[in-house]
Amino acid sequence: MTAIEKKYIQVTEPMLSEDVWKRELAPLHSIRDNYKKIVLSLDPGLDASYDVIKSENLIDWMSTAFSRIIHKFLQLKPKTLWLNVL
Repeated sequence: MTAIEKKYIQVTEPMLSEDVWKRELAPLHSIRDNYKKIVLSLDPGLDASYDVIKSENLIDWMSTAFSRIIHKFLQLKPKTLWLNVL
């Protein structure tokens, strides 16, 4: 993993109360570097930021991440993919 790819990811159930926000964001706030920090939760439509920590919906994030992986794979190995399908 290169420095460009490094991220801190915290996963939680819904962050409906302020107590949950504080509990889930505290570990990421204690990290003093400039890498991306993300909290993933099951809250629908969640796309917010708390200081330097981004919050996203877990399902949306996984869908986007999977799409990126497939896109990169298709760029790197298109012939292999087609041969395996055929």
